[in-house]
Amino acid sequence: MKKFKWLHGASAIAVVTSFLATDAMAQSLVDEITVTATKREENIQDVPIAVSAYSGALLEASGANDIRELTSVSPSLTVAATQSEATGVNARIRGVGTVGDNPGLQSAVGVFIDEVYRSRNSVALGDLGEIEGVEIARGPQGTLFGRNSSAGAIIVRTKQPEFENSGYIEGTYGSFDNVRVSGGLTGPLVENLLAGRVNVSWEQRDGYIEDLNGGDDLNDRDRVQARGQLLFEPSDEVSVRFIADYAKREENCCGAVSIVNGPLQGLANALGGGAEVDPPNPSALVASVTPGRGYQQDVDEWGVSTQVNWALPFGDLVSITAYRDWEVVRSQDVDYSTADIAFRPEDGFTNGFETFTQELRLSGETGPLEWIFGGFYSKEDVTLNDQLSVGAQYEAFFDTLASGLAGAAVDISAITSLPDGAVFGPGGIASQNDNHNVESTSWAIFTSQTLNVTDRLAVTAGVRYTEEDIDYSSVLSST
Repeated sequence: MKKFKWLHGASAIAVVTSFLATDAMAQSLVDEITVTATKREENIQDVPIAVSAYSGALLEASGANDIRELTSVSPSLTVAATQSEATGVNARIRGVGTVGDNPGLQSAVGVFIDEVYRSRNSVALGDLGEIEGVEIARGPQGTLFGRNSSAGAIIVRTKQPEFENSGYIEGTYGSFDNVRVSGGLTGPLVENLLAGRVNVSWEQRDGYIEDLNGGDDLNDRDRVQARGQLLFEPSDEVSVRFIADYAKREENCCGAVSIVNGPLQGLANALGGGAEVDPPNPSALVASVTPGRGYQQDVDEWGVSTQVNWALPFGDLVSITAYRDWEVVRSQDVDYSTADIAFRPEDGFTNGFETFTQELRLSGETGPLEWIFGGFYSKEDVTLNDQLSVGAQYEAFFDTLASGLAGAAVDISAITSLPDGAVFGPGGIASQNDNHNVESTSWAIFTSQTLNVTDRLAVTAGVRYTEEDIDYSSVLSST
């Protein structure tokens, strides 16, 4: 709480000071804000798009270290997860963004980390290490970015390697034994030629929802991440930046508390026989999970990228090559009760993205005209496997419901002449297994032209052409 009080106080001081500052002082402060949303370093006052810029120091003070926490400093940005903390994540700017959490849909808000496009908002989650700055550009950005950004773009710039030795280590402790430790080092590996930077972080937190049936507490955190960089500068005209990162999460997510018990809750309680939340009390932070079932959420991801900057006599050439592999594995007690009615088994839900991207961009100035020409290529393989099974007590659940509707005793085993559990149960024939695969290849060419008519008037125009080929296949099995 002290941190937030201090920030509030600092804001008040800043407001008072702004009234006392002279025009020259105010202009001097504003001149220091430099953004790269237009693919070149510019004063934020000269950028012809709606963009908000946040410095690394501000983000550090606010405690933000991933895109979800940017909402604490950017009121126009919302980031919400609809399936779990790692899947179905949607970002919206000014309320505009992709509708739906289907993993086959690319976000209308593009996320670019060190100029590398993250094909889904879920893939952009994770500790970013030391941040140089973040820019949030509102509105369509297709003529400056070669990939989907029709609602806006989140542009994250991390600190690159430096030729002076420095480092840091920090730790935090919070509620539910939340411990986070991070650190980093940077410095020259070959004087004036090669520099390196490494950042690592580790975080653990107990779950804040108690399982009344003795299972693991739900919604915990267990994360580790490492990120390494090399900066090679053979001359004043050429620089090469190589980045590699790896992250892993093994968590129990995402359980939920009961708000209202429905009409079938009594039946579920009777079948389950375990401790139930009755009556519901959301503030108690307790839940009933079927013994042997859980909320597994394991995420493994890694990526590499290489950026080459070459200052040519007629313009600046930039090449960005990247590959990223991301996978989440989940299980789920679907019925959210102690009764074993329905569940996703361990490793029953898997969703993966393998993405290769290549961007080539040339920018420069010719008299009063500032120009950018670029090309973008992407190849992606998306897999989604989702298995849903009925539990050992579903048959009794079904028989009881059917008996109530029929007004007489119903026994599915007697009707089918099959043993108990042969129709409904973990080993029964009733289940659902969906397997989806999407392979997409796309390329785009784009340009943005700015004509400086006078010192105070500039006209900007841009065009983008995109072509995409998608191969989709599914095998759906439902009995």
